Amino acid sequence: MRTFSRILTAVVLATAAVAVAPSAYAYNQGANDTAGEAQPAAEEPVYVAPTRRVPPVADRPNYMSLSGPRMGVSFLNGRSYKALQARVGESAYPIVTVIGWQFEHAWMASKSGTAGLVEIVPTIAGFNQGVFAPGLNLVMGIRSASGIEGGMGVQASISDERMPLSVGALFAGGATVRTEGLNFPIHLVWVMSQESQRVGIVVGFSLAN
Repeated sequence: MRTFSRILTAVVLATAAVAVAPSAYAYNQGANDTAGEAQPAAEEPVYVAPTRRVPPVADRPNYMSLSGPRMGVSFLNGRSYKALQARVGESAYPIVTVIGWQFEHAWMASKSGTAGLVEIVPTIAGFNQGVFAPGLNLVMGIRSASGIEGGMGVQASISDERMPLSVGALFAGGATVRTEGLNFPIHLVWVMSQESQRVGIVVGFSLAN
């Protein structure tokens, strides 16, 4: 009887072992398959730089626009004065009045208000002595937020009947007096050509930004 009980116990244990073995095998096989498969790489976050709108120079509060009327006087010598004497006569004197209009374009401007400028200034000179002498000035320069500026360029004018077009190098510099609602630019101008020089002072005004 005892022998029969031992045999029965052995059969039950063997049967249980056979039933458990496939499940363990399947578990181990699944684990091996999972370990062997290539895991998808984690996606790295893509950094998108924030866009920043750079306002045009006209929208920047510190940029000072000085487009507007200009008026002043010019002191002549050399060939320019001789040309004036030839047209007016002995009554000519070496000072002529100048009026004009300044057009300007700021091709760059910093946040502090400093701006790079291109200026075009058509003028008429000599009407105080009965002479009509048109001219055109092209200047490239720089202006600070406080209104101090300087530049250089070229001036073309008609002042001599024998040589209608006179061209010279132009150098200019000055500052701006600012009030509550207006800007008053004041500039010194020096024009140098091969046979003459002209020095002038020009003032103007424009609405404050």
